[in-house]
Amino acid sequence: MVLALFIPRISASRGIEGVIDSLSNAVDYHSRGTVTVQLPQGGDDVVYNLELWSTPSVAGDTLNACNYLIDWNLTTANGTSKGFTAYHDGNFYRNSDERLQECHFQWDSIPFLMRHPVQSSSQFTDMLPQLLAQELQTIANAPDWTYTFTPDTICGGEPAAVIKARQTVHGVVARNILYILDPQTLMPRKIERENNPGSISEQMLIMKYDITDRTQPAGMSEEALIERYPTVFEKFRESNFSLESLRDKYLPGFSLPTIANQRYTRAKTDPFRVPTLVVFIDPSVATAAETIRQIREAQLMMPRSIDVIYTILGSDRDGATELIGTLQPGEQLLMSAQSLARNCGVTSTPSIIIVNQQGIVKDIIIGFNKALSTSVIEKTAVL
Repeated sequence: MVLALFIPRISASRGIEGVIDSLSNAVDYHSRGTVTVQLPQGGDDVVYNLELWSTPSVAGDTLNACNYLIDWNLTTANGTSKGFTAYHDGNFYRNSDERLQECHFQWDSIPFLMRHPVQSSSQFTDMLPQLLAQELQTIANAPDWTYTFTPDTICGGEPAAVIKARQTVHGVVARNILYILDPQTLMPRKIERENNPGSISEQMLIMKYDITDRTQPAGMSEEALIERYPTVFEKFRESNFSLESLRDKYLPGFSLPTIANQRYTRAKTDPFRVPTLVVFIDPSVATAAETIRQIREAQLMMPRSIDVIYTILGSDRDGATELIGTLQPGEQLLMSAQSLARNCGVTSTPSIIIVNQQGIVKDIIIGFNKALSTSVIEKTAVL
């Protein structure tokens, strides 16, 4: 315990480099806080409530210093806005009310390689300790920045370590930043960012960290994000990346009600009797009936037996029964499949997942086309 108490002070004695080290290596970081935006023309402050999680990126990830989740909300006269921003291992997600933006380096590297990349320049990412470390490294080395570091002082009646930094561009002060840190852990307690001081566009951002602790990070994978924000991914997801990425992976496990009011339950690694089509159907989509007709046509023309699981995105049993008609041998009709669609990354219907007997996804068909039966035959023939 005595040694642990001295380690932060040893880091502090190293000056700003000690602070940078502590921030960079913050593992399983968790904090709550607020960001207050003050404008020079007066009016009410804008106050965001935040919860942040971060941990250093895995080895080999050169895109960002940390994996993170930032959950935020803002109360206004018109109600509460909320959203989140998250990054892990080359995957970026940003939700604001009824929009979910996704960027995946595997599909499109450009958003990650721009001058202001999405993963490190999005709103509130400058509150994360690992990205604060990068900012302080710039301040320590860039010729347009000057700074002072006081490792042992008092702020707000409490012991603190303080960094004051100023950026000057062509002789004009562009930014002032005040960092107030816990003198033991060197984690941030408060940051004041003054942009364009003295100008008409002057803006003050005050970031306060209310609670800082070490907890298991939340939302450091897509599965964890879907579990935390199921409605966002179910209603607002537009990208097909997750569905396309299922190839050569096990189909997610599920347990759904059948049309006979029983349950069809399958674990992730359970095999199928024969190769199987998992068909996501929305009865409200105009092509739903024709999709089913073409799949049944393909079944009759195939040289081998296949099973078909029709998964309905809805709970209207009468409508589903009318749409599907009499179930044929090898067919299953499952209801209320929104959770399975969400876990598979299905964003449009029809979507057909072609699975081999081992339960591994071998191919995918997204959307309706007039030659759907031919596509199904061709893709299942090579299983």
